[in-house]
Amino acid sequence: MIIAFFTLDIVFQMLVALATDIKMLTHGRFIFNILIHHCLSLMCIIAALVYNSNEFYALLMGFLTVEFNTFLLKIRRLIDREKIRYRLVNILFLITWFVQRIVVFPILTFYIWYLWYREGMLFDLLLACCLCCLLLVSLYVMWTIALLGKSCNSKVLEANIALANEPRRDSLTDAPTIVDMYRSTGSVGTIRWDMRKSSEKGAAKSDTLPLPTPHLSLPTVPRRSTPDSVEADSGAPQSPV
Repeated sequence: MIIAFFTLDIVFQMLVALATDIKMLTHGRFIFNILIHHCLSLMCIIAALVYNSNEFYALLMGFLTVEFNTFLLKIRRLIDREKIRYRLVNILFLITWFVQRIVVFPILTFYIWYLWYREGMLFDLLLACCLCCLLLVSLYVMWTIALLGKSCNSKVLEANIALANEPRRDSLTDAPTIVDMYRSTGSVGTIRWDMRKSSEKGAAKSDTLPLPTPHLSLPTVPRRSTPDSVEADSGAPQSPV
């Protein structure tokens, strides 16, 4: 089920990119948050299924506890930031973020490296799983740096999934659609990303300006020559009828 979810998510995101804008495939959100994260997670899950032992299944369940933090992340995006419940969810989100991604996950990664050492340090699937877990830890550290708004790398900023103190509006996580998620704008630290929104608003305003009414020049129809008009043009007095 988990393997199907990660695989379908990658395929779905690629189809969205192909149907809307293929440049989305080079965006940091797709590269780090979808492609790299999902592929590394799939490798760890496959390794646990291949070794088929309770120890590996327990490790896998420990790694998957980070999804509780992901659940809080989704809820956090939907709650009104002016409500008290948002503050409670935000506190739980930040606590579980640092506990599960920065503390628990590295500890489990260290333990799986110990298993590889205990099994004889062979070049096998277990070593690949250890490397994938190490790369996932690096990814979580990168997300944490972006979470705190300390990164100045453009790709890292694109891959940001949350801010510790999100603004009331124009948040990076307020994108209503997948396309808007990739094209979302906002500000992190001293780097502004709101150029697109302001330009779009300006374009929308310019589109609503009233258009000037075109001046239509009607063709001049020549008058028919009559005896009266000839006398009037010549200045001769007209005889009464």
